[in-house]
Amino acid sequence: MELTVSGIVAFVTLILGQVTKKLGLVNKKYIPIQSVVIGLLSGLIVWLVELEPNIMSAMLTCLISSLAASGLYDTAEIGMKKGK
Repeated sequence: MELTVSGIVAFVTLILGQVTKKLGLVNKKYIPIQSVVIGLLSGLIVWLVELEPNIMSAMLTCLISSLAASGLYDTAEIGMKKGK
């Protein structure tokens, strides 16, 4: 899989996350879940169009890209607040 796919997935995740936050479509604490869903769906699409023949590789690459775009810090911060 080319690096371009990872960049596109990260960009789409970033844009959708920001749009969701600005429009208030969902609570901000659910943005990381949105990013996971986008990553997994992107991985499935990448595999279906045969950009990557290995489904696990496609899913993992897209998942990492989407989580990086949404910010792993935000995910960890929400988890820490929940534990308090």
